[in-house]
Amino acid sequence: MMGQKLYAVLYVVFSCFPLLHAWLNSVDLTLRESGHSGIHSHDSRHGGIRMGVPDDLCDNGKNHLHVDWNLKDPSLYSCTSRLVVPIAPATKARPYCTDHEDMPIHVCMNETITYQDTIPLSGRHRPLWPVYGEYLYLPPQRWVHSLEHGAVVMLYHPCARKDDVEKLKAIVEGCIRRHVITPYNKMPLAEPFALVTYKCRLTMNHIDEDAAVRFILKHALDAPERAVWRDGDYAFGLLKTSNTLTGSNEEDAVLCPRLHLSGNTG
Repeated sequence: MMGQKLYAVLYVVFSCFPLLHAWLNSVDLTLRESGHSGIHSHDSRHGGIRMGVPDDLCDNGKNHLHVDWNLKDPSLYSCTSRLVVPIAPATKARPYCTDHEDMPIHVCMNETITYQDTIPLSGRHRPLWPVYGEYLYLPPQRWVHSLEHGAVVMLYHPCARKDDVEKLKAIVEGCIRRHVITPYNKMPLAEPFALVTYKCRLTMNHIDEDAAVRFILKHALDAPERAVWRDGDYAFGLLKTSNTLTGSNEEDAVLCPRLHLSGNTG
C-alpha cells in the first residue's frame, strides 16, 4: 500500500518528464501484473487504460483540455468571415465506408493525438467520451470515442448556412439519442456537412434528408462497443443534451422512430 501511494505521488510530480513518465508507466504495468491495481486496469484493446473512469492522473474531462484544442480560438466554432458555404452547386451526398480500423487506444492528456484523415472514422482517443448532445465545439479526440460506441456524429463548417445546419440537426436529433453535434472548421468549403459513424461517413454540400436517414439506419450502432449506451463524463462546451426518443429507448432500440410511428420506413 505504501509503495502504491509513493508511486501515485511520483506520477503526479514527474509525469511531465517523458523519460520518467515512461519509467512510471513501466512501474504501473509491473504493479498490475503482480496483482496490484496500479493507476490503470488491464485493457489490451485500448492500451491498458480504462474507459469512462475520470482520473486526475490521466483524463478527468476538465484539466489540460488545451492539449486537444485552443480554447481561445473562435474560428473552431464560429464563422470569422462573411463567407457562406457551400460554395459549389448542389451535388449528391457521398457515402464512404472502409474496412480499415485504426486501433482504439486510450491516450491520457499528457500526450497529443493527431489523425491522418480530415474526418477520422476510428483510432486513438481520450478515455472519457462525451455526454451526448450538441456542443459549442467538441474535438475529434473525444467524438472518435463516441463512434466506437455506435454514435452518429454530425459535423458542419462554422460558416455553413444556418437553415441547412438546423435541418440536419433535426434529422439527427429525431433518429438517435446517441449523437454528437459540433462545428468542425476542417470541413471543406464545397462540402461542409458530414454524418460520421464507426468506419463510415456521409458528406454533403446540401442537406439530402433521404440520404441522411438511410445512412443513419444502415450505419448507426454498427460499432464494436454498441452495448455501451450511457452518456460519458466529458461535458465541456455542451449546449444541449440529447433526449430519449418517443418510440425508442435510451439504448436506441429503434432508430428514426418517427418514421416507424408514421409507417414510413421507406
